Amino acid sequence: MANNSNTPTLKQKAFAKKYIEYKGNATKAALETYDVKSNRAHTLGYQNINKPVVQKEINRLLDENGLDLNKLTYLTNDAILNNLENGKASQAVGADLLKFVYKLHNAIPKDTKTVVKQEYKVLLSKEFSLLKEELTQSVATTQELLKDL
Repeated sequence: MANNSNTPTLKQKAFAKKYIEYKGNATKAALETYDVKSNRAHTLGYQNINKPVVQKEINRLLDENGLDLNKLTYLTNDAILNNLENGKASQAVGADLLKFVYKLHNAIPKDTKTVVKQEYKVLLSKEFSLLKEELTQSVATTQELLKDL
């Protein structure tokens, strides 16, 4: 029986529940949900957490338990303001709370950097000495043109 891509499988539901239980640790959730070794659990957890159907299930579970994003943001903001007024907690504590809430809801990107790798391969059809001579001539011509500006 084919699974509707909008409906999580039983394993995906179990993974979502464990993900919340382990406070956003996808590796631990995958280890407990799937019969895999720890090195594979990391990859499996990462793949699962990036599937829209799993994210939807996590959000559904959080909402069902009164932990919807709007309510949590309001309560966290209120707690930060109360603690700051009473001199108890720092803004860093509040920021950590918000970051945790947003992480569970997958509301912030997990990776903030992008690596771009580019490789150039040049096939030379001329001898090096000829290329060097042409390049020297090109540089000289460019310098003469720049003098005229």
